[in-house]
Amino acid sequence: MSSILAATPFGNKSNVLFILFLMVFTFIMIRCVCRAIIFHRLNTSARKKRLKGQSIKEWLFYSKFKDVIPQSILFIYFITPVIHLLITIFFIGAFIGKFNETILINVVRITGFSDLLLLLILSFLFRNTKAIERLTPKHGNKKKRM
Repeated sequence: MSSILAATPFGNKSNVLFILFLMVFTFIMIRCVCRAIIFHRLNTSARKKRLKGQSIKEWLFYSKFKDVIPQSILFIYFITPVIHLLITIFFIGAFIGKFNETILINVVRITGFSDLLLLLILSFLFRNTKAIERLTPKHGNKKKRM
């Protein structure tokens, strides 16, 4: 057991904790991007009407805001925790079986790098109000031209 924990300078348990931390941090950051889009695209009244009586399921899956948030952001929002959970299950399997330590270290590095890259891209794309306007135009009643 001590040889498994000595696989890296911090041990495999800290790698699993790091992956779980990345999952929570990335989840929160993507939710912040979704919230910024909602605040930009909907006025206060419309936003309050949709938020009123919102269940936990609707809060988690953004079911009331699927027409407001772009599908690509929702895809990233849903797929990121799934990937992190699969990686965590892989690490738990590594505790039980005999895995090569370099593979585990590389999985942690790739996961950390990909999360950092994802967050940098999202923060660059949605860095201010003008960027949000360019990527997600506001909802509104468009008057018919005659």
